[in-house]
Amino acid sequence: RHDRYDHLENPPTSIRRIHPSFRIVALAEPPSGGNIAPSEGSSVKSSSEQNWLNAETLNLFLYHQMRSLNLNEEREIVYS
Repeated sequence: RHDRYDHLENPPTSIRRIHPSFRIVALAEPPSGGNIAPSEGSSVKSSSEQNWLNAETLNLFLYHQMRSLNLNEEREIVYS
């Protein structure tokens, strides 16, 4: 609850109140099935190995599946 920290003007820790209407929007593609095994001695992972959206992290999001926009809808968004 955000109101617990309303009375603190200068908290000793760097905790700051976040506005109740603050939201985070994340865009991602569904996980791909086959991850490639890392090569020996390689510290840089390929894009398939960096897939952060998996069954564990997907549960942290409320998500909406949306249909594709038609051309007129896309134009309306871009020009607004």
